[in-house]
Amino acid sequence: MEILNKTNRMKISRRNIFAGAMIIFSNVTMANDGFYQGSGSTLTITKNSHLRVREEKLLIAPIISSECYSVYANGKIIKNGAIITESARITLGSRTKCHSSFEQLYAEWHAKADYQIDVLQSQQNVLIGFPVETWDREYNAADGDLYSVDAPGVVNFRTYINDEEVKPLELKKLKSHNVKAGSRDELGYTWLGSFDAGKPYHLRTEYDFGADNSNAFYGGSEYLAGETPWFFEVVDPGQFPANKLKYYLSPINSWASPPPDQIRIEVQLPLEIPVTYFVPLDLKPVCVTNKALHYLLKNQFPAHELLLSMPSTGWMKLKKARFKPLHTLTQWNQWQKTLGGETVKIGCDVIEDLKKSAAPDLQAHMSAYQCVVSCSE
Repeated sequence: MEILNKTNRMKISRRNIFAGAMIIFSNVTMANDGFYQGSGSTLTITKNSHLRVREEKLLIAPIISSECYSVYANGKIIKNGAIITESARITLGSRTKCHSSFEQLYAEWHAKADYQIDVLQSQQNVLIGFPVETWDREYNAADGDLYSVDAPGVVNFRTYINDEEVKPLELKKLKSHNVKAGSRDELGYTWLGSFDAGKPYHLRTEYDFGADNSNAFYGGSEYLAGETPWFFEVVDPGQFPANKLKYYLSPINSWASPPPDQIRIEVQLPLEIPVTYFVPLDLKPVCVTNKALHYLLKNQFPAHELLLSMPSTGWMKLKKARFKPLHTLTQWNQWQKTLGGETVKIGCDVIEDLKKSAAPDLQAHMSAYQCVVSCSE
């Protein structure tokens, strides 16, 4: 999880989802679903050649009013600025009133991942893992961030097999699915599942999570090199805090070949942020409307994770600032580049809104632009 330049707000992870990322171990775990194995303190992800994801649908939607959860160190609620040692036992409490005097976990997004599974060979008591981020913040500690926190950064986590909720779930240490040197072990929910060949299976995982926070938009982190957001022309990026939504898709690569027939992703957008202010990173959408970003992968395993940056609405409210509209053809071209190029479909609702404040060059372009009524076209 990226922990650079974050503000003092909680972050919840989304990298754990059955739908594009379930993993299987020789005992299982991981932040998307995967298969794991191991009898020691840390489970290791492994390839499973008998269970295949035929189709995945991932829906990520904003929670209308952010929910807050208490965070405790050694049984005591953590106040802002409190020093926390590496040995402290961090736990999450119940939902509570949001309060700036205490460290809290802010749940701002809901994720639901649906998978249609083909069972190529019967599997009994397979260990499945779903890695999640841990609660974190910029600690006032000698060594900076704490790496040994065992409190999950997600809440209301639940998983289903054929619409029957799976219990019990266990929190386990999982070997990172990130192959980069120095990657730390992860925390994840694990459970056992049995699958009979020839029977249809529908897997579903749901949870609530937050967003990583940064005190500014940084190249290489909040946007890709060469894809400077158009709105840098109308705001100072160094004074424009960002949130970043993360969902790890790559663990699905541990499922059997061939790749899924399709992976459909819909990220519904909060109403207070214009669609032109959302910045997708490596994984690009295929269609964009005022209400959602739509992604589609066909017959391929994910090569990138889902990463999406956006301005901090809290900062905008604090500054009593408004989002300035995209105004010129140059800004439009830059926005298209950020989205992924001219092949990305743009909804007619977006075009109609842009026309209201567009300069003459953009007005002319909008009049000839072939928009789509909906992303299901």
